Amino acid sequence: MKKVVFFILLLPFAAQAQTELGIGGGISANTAPTANMPYKSNNPAPNYAGMASVIFNLSTNWQLGLQVRAEGLSGRSSHTYTDPHGNEIGDDGKRFVYAAPLLSGDIVLNRRVGFGKGYFYYGIAAGGAGSVNNHSVSNGVSYRAPDGGVGYEAGLQIGYTLGVTSSLGVNMELAARYINLSYTAHAPESSTDALLHYGIVAFPLTIGIRYRHVKDIVLGPL
Repeated sequence: MKKVVFFILLLPFAAQAQTELGIGGGISANTAPTANMPYKSNNPAPNYAGMASVIFNLSTNWQLGLQVRAEGLSGRSSHTYTDPHGNEIGDDGKRFVYAAPLLSGDIVLNRRVGFGKGYFYYGIAAGGAGSVNNHSVSNGVSYRAPDGGVGYEAGLQIGYTLGVTSSLGVNMELAARYINLSYTAHAPESSTDALLHYGIVAFPLTIGIRYRHVKDIVLGPL
């Protein structure tokens, strides 16, 4: 709640700042889930990742913005598990799919450092997240987590934006996001009827474009 209030207080300043609109896509990998998710991947698998952002350049050194993401969360396991229906899963080259996709929205705060025809940046992010899972049959999937996980995420990002023109740039960003999800479904193999709840860390790498809405000679090249 404090972060939301802080962001609202900064909105008048952001409204007068130069705006950068961004969109990108790439790949993501994730760790194994923790807590009471029993089916844990131990071999990372490449997942899709997409993002869109609205970034306000508050000064030559600081950025504040909003970022939305859609990415897959999955991996493979070399261990064999038995699901509640008596089927063996894992150690078959197929994926454990935890979200397809995970949808998230974050408030981001970046420190910006000019370099060459663009700038490096690094910062923090925090916001909400929710998981979607389509339970249609797929030959490449060994297990699908329930649909409808809701929670939060927080993490770090680092990136570089290279100016192509005064208003258009190419952007690359690597992020790390800790995601915490709670479900209304029961945890698989739980003997206490506990609801499913776990954490997982994703590492999305995206490449995209940035469009500067208003040219600002004070901030220099994009």
